[in-house]
Amino acid sequence: MNFNPFEPVSDYPKMLNKLAFYAFWASLLLVTLTRHHIWRLEDALRKLDVGLPIADLSLPVGSIAVAFGWAFVSRVFKFHDRISDVLRIRLNFDVEAILLPLCAASGGLAKAGLVREITARRHPLMRETFYKYASSGGKAVIDSHYITMALDQWASYWIILEAATLAGLTAAAFLFFGPANVAALLLFGVLGAMLLLQLIRRQCAEYALQEVELILEDPERCAAVGGQFRAL
Repeated sequence: MNFNPFEPVSDYPKMLNKLAFYAFWASLLLVTLTRHHIWRLEDALRKLDVGLPIADLSLPVGSIAVAFGWAFVSRVFKFHDRISDVLRIRLNFDVEAILLPLCAASGGLAKAGLVREITARRHPLMRETFYKYASSGGKAVIDSHYITMALDQWASYWIILEAATLAGLTAAAFLFFGPANVAALLLFGVLGAMLLLQLIRRQCAEYALQEVELILEDPERCAAVGGQFRAL
């Protein structure tokens, strides 16, 4: 299977591959930076480096091994999902940007405790009211162009979030073991990433609203979606 890291993401496996690709390069950059400033890490990884017969150069096998290992861990354990679980990113987005608009526009009953019930039943509701019609697995009933745009935007969001998390952890290491000015520079980059993530999230919400409108434009789908919420 061909993989182009710059190609728009059209399904979840492609998104995971793209996240792993950028996780490798982000971690390689941070490991290289850390080796340059923290001698303990340099001493440990230098033993793995391979010398090249060209102007006393060496191949940083140690750094590459760490970066590859992190990319593998990120891909297998879905690091972006773990961050999302801790920060409730997808939970809040699914409820606020998808399920509540679906409920309101499809005629779902407004009642006390509705948000709590929707939050508690988030996963089955997402399956029956959203992914059933806007899945990236080839069974979508709405225009797949909108699904691809949304998924690709989310890929960008997770790439930046993972890189920012790694940069924050690296900054913490520098606060204890390395120059404080490097830690400050990394934290400044993390702050910039947080601002960018807010902009991307707004775009994700806009794409989600478009998908909601497309799902509910069909009367039968609208009635089926509304029935799911009225059954709460």
